[in-house]
Amino acid sequence: MNFNTFKNNLLSYLHDTEEYEKQDIEDHRNLSDDEKEDLGYMIKEAVVVYDDGQGNVELCPSKNFTKWRIGDSVRFQSLTPIHLSGTATITDNFENCICLTRMPHDSKKAEKFSLSIIEPQMTGVFISTIDKIKDGCSGSFYIEELAEVEDPDKEFGKSIPVNNDIISRLNTEQKEAVANVLKRPSLYAIQGPPGTGKTGVLSAIAKMYSYAGKDVLIISNSHQAVNNALNKIAEYNVPTFKIGNEFKAVSLNQNVKNFSAMWQYGNFLKTQSTYKRNSKTIPGNIVGMTMCGAILSLALHGNAFTPSIVLIDEASQIPLSLGAAIAALEGGTYVFIGDGRQMPPVFHEKMANHPLSISIFDHLQRILPKELKTTLTTTYRMNSVICRYVSEQFYEPYGVKLTSHPSVANNHVDSEDINKSIEFVNVTTTKCEDFNREEAKEAVQQALKYRKRGFEVAIITPYRKQVNLVREEWGNAGGTSSDILIDTVERLQGQDVDVIILTMSVSDIDYYKVQHSFLLNRNRLNVMISRAKIKVIIIKNQLISITVPTIDDIP
Repeated sequence: MNFNTFKNNLLSYLHDTEEYEKQDIEDHRNLSDDEKEDLGYMIKEAVVVYDDGQGNVELCPSKNFTKWRIGDSVRFQSLTPIHLSGTATITDNFENCICLTRMPHDSKKAEKFSLSIIEPQMTGVFISTIDKIKDGCSGSFYIEELAEVEDPDKEFGKSIPVNNDIISRLNTEQKEAVANVLKRPSLYAIQGPPGTGKTGVLSAIAKMYSYAGKDVLIISNSHQAVNNALNKIAEYNVPTFKIGNEFKAVSLNQNVKNFSAMWQYGNFLKTQSTYKRNSKTIPGNIVGMTMCGAILSLALHGNAFTPSIVLIDEASQIPLSLGAAIAALEGGTYVFIGDGRQMPPVFHEKMANHPLSISIFDHLQRILPKELKTTLTTTYRMNSVICRYVSEQFYEPYGVKLTSHPSVANNHVDSEDINKSIEFVNVTTTKCEDFNREEAKEAVQQALKYRKRGFEVAIITPYRKQVNLVREEWGNAGGTSSDILIDTVERLQGQDVDVIILTMSVSDIDYYKVQHSFLLNRNRLNVMISRAKIKVIIIKNQLISITVPTIDDIP
């Protein structure tokens, strides 16, 4: 398949997706506000918590089930006697905060707003970005490699010198991945199963490129993944920056400088000679931002920052059609770090069976030769029981066997709990679908028990309604939101805790038959279970059957 054919196929795919998205919004116009909110098309109430007087506003929503992306347009309507309405653009979207620009300068006087999606602007942005990539021009080699027109083995100049102090801390597989990337190939893929140290590998690569005077761009779908990588890098004396809303910068290391927009970063550099880029004597800059932010700030509107290497974290969650837009970033080397056995991208249901409905990571795993990819297999998170189960269920069918590092292999709640690292609690209820109060109560009681013993705990469920119910029960038990993570699996990837409590919710057999493939999806279960270090508690109805090995089964 030649460059133009592959490019046109991507554009056609995105155009179809965009039309389906717009049709969905049109089809849901007659729904009630409650239904729209549950489906993620509306936020019924959001309180203004910050207004800079320049049209930039932060709102705290009572509920946020949306998947709105940076760049999408929303309609706003004030809920107070002060009447304000119009359209605004999303600059960031989190569970407990949504950030908008182009709002009225007196928004804070209105206090509360409702928000509803107008149309999905970001899909159009990705279309425009891919469309601007021309055959034979900058970035086209990347598209040609994705299309398998060119072999992905092009190298960009001399290899990056190895820093022995950094690489000495890595295991053999991690060293292999870093050493291969330092040879500056055009494409490279690193599969990092749970707890195998992919963030450490990413940070090692970034630091050694920086020491060589090369600029580095780190992107991911989530702020959390970007922050985690930058925090690890900031332990070293290298210039590290985050581009994104200040609300998501609170967890950043103090050595990471945060700017809300790319132009602010550019203005800062003009005044700071010590941050001169592409110098042989001064470290290169390491810049982190979300993928949507990178496309909007760099790819679509011209490159104010041209990196020597682009590190794409959580690449298994990025669709091939969107991952192709990264070509416009004009990086030299592109390194994709992810795990195809964890959460996949979200595709429109009408496009689910399309050949292009795969992740960029899975596509690369298929087309790249073995010398351009590495799989990490030693986990530094899960004890031996949990690791054995995760390996057998989710990785060994694909030819990858995980082992638990000796430093964590024997970590348990206590000596009496060794055979209960994965424990099932059956709760009998009648005809519960996507929310189950008895399971919610049981989850809270289990969480309280382990919290009192000093363990870090998270309660996870596949369903948003169950999240709300568990949070309600947690509040009734005297808990606060800062005490514990209670959420869906989608917000869990990339995190780990001592104890994971999973409430499956479903006890209606008819609903279970419909939801079976979703509820017991291997990728979802893998993420939910593999976040635990020492204990997994699965609360379920007896109709849901899951088996696990015991310590006696482990050699």
